[in-house]
Amino acid sequence: MNATAKASSALEGFARAVRLGQQQAGATGRAIVVSSVQHLPWPLSPLATLAAVKALPGPRAFWARPSEVCWLVGVGEAASVSLSGPDAIGRTQGALRSLMSNAVLQGPARRGVGPIFLGGFRFDPLSSRDAAWGDFPDALLVLPRLLFTWAAGEAWLTVNLRVEPGTDIEATTEGLLETLENLARGGAMVSAPPAGRQPPSVVAFETPRQKWASALNSALDDIGAGRLSKVVLAKKRVLLGEEPFSAEVALARLQEGYPDCAIFAIERGDSTLLGATPEPLARLDEGVVTLSCLAGTTGRGSTPEEDRRLGQQLQASAKDQREHAAVVEAVSAALLGVCQELCQDPQPRLVRLKGVQHLATAFRGRILEGRDLLDLAAALHPTPAVGGVPKAAALAAIRAAEGDRGWYGAPVGWIDHRGQGELYIALRSALLQGSRATLYAGAGIVDGSDPDGELQEADMKLQPMMRALGQEPA
Repeated sequence: MNATAKASSALEGFARAVRLGQQQAGATGRAIVVSSVQHLPWPLSPLATLAAVKALPGPRAFWARPSEVCWLVGVGEAASVSLSGPDAIGRTQGALRSLMSNAVLQGPARRGVGPIFLGGFRFDPLSSRDAAWGDFPDALLVLPRLLFTWAAGEAWLTVNLRVEPGTDIEATTEGLLETLENLARGGAMVSAPPAGRQPPSVVAFETPRQKWASALNSALDDIGAGRLSKVVLAKKRVLLGEEPFSAEVALARLQEGYPDCAIFAIERGDSTLLGATPEPLARLDEGVVTLSCLAGTTGRGSTPEEDRRLGQQLQASAKDQREHAAVVEAVSAALLGVCQELCQDPQPRLVRLKGVQHLATAFRGRILEGRDLLDLAAALHPTPAVGGVPKAAALAAIRAAEGDRGWYGAPVGWIDHRGQGELYIALRSALLQGSRATLYAGAGIVDGSDPDGELQEADMKLQPMMRALGQEPA
């Protein structure tokens, strides 16, 4: 059975689910979410699908864990939760539960399919807002109208809809079938990952070295006075292209170069936040919590011998060990409030990525009864890996030095109707707005930090997105 015939059969099941939704809507007097899942022999790759759905109305979202053979592509907006305020993460939980109450769910109970919300959060809702981040509220989770899932060699389609008592089932089903047929036909020409080039671009702005040094020295004064033990400062770089940057090309390059990272894109209005982040905030699967803290960084060697030497130096560095220990201690304390049976690596291990090496400590535990992924996010964000210690003082220092980071350094990812899913920290990322790209990269400041060394670390962390946007290092 080809994809079109299978889609037609799948939508017959969707029509039955919509009828159940109509009954629920009539009984409750409110719109009901209907989510229908079907196995689908979809002919397009994830990146080709993302390119093909660009012609459809509504925002797009992309989530990939290439090393785990898992991809999500969402398009359109069946429903969403958008909130503002310092407690936005916590209030998102109640809003999601209210939205999904009485929902009609049809399909297998598989991870990565069904009513999955994609989105993220703002790093610091108390900072003055930068107009560049106007499309991204403090909290945003979107239930896509269509969600394509690839996992373990299979493809699945989830169709989501908010159903009213008067929803036209026949017209809705026919419209969805026509959409899928058009996608399959139009996407055939882009069935391979985009291989195009990014436009020529120049660096239009970069955090001045003097400003960086001043912020770092101020942080060291606070550390010396005992007001801080660690703070993560970020530098900003703005690229201007001769033409609009391509999110699809950037994602293809990131997916190829960083398969062990989470590759993501969240589109909203005229803006797209995308990146390849190595650091999970938290993952929750069947009650099991896993995450890994990264803090302490060095480069990669040009030979295996040099690479080992740099890794050994990182592991022996008192400054990097202090930075890493501050993160581990704070994360451990935060997890105790939402987890049980918590265990962690006894010693930091090395994580080697393209261009960089990090010290890493993995945690594993079991979520407490009644808690979910958003409880973990509220407890953990911002971790000392992107904020600092103590949290409030570090955030105040970041506001004074940088202003608004937007969603950089904040949780992005997905969550399902049961409160499970995965959130990563939006690192190694860029905000695309036509021919303008805004990049951020940070460095942890602790006792012993020096401006030149931390600036080199931040520059090193900018390289993944610079390459993805067509700027190769000199």
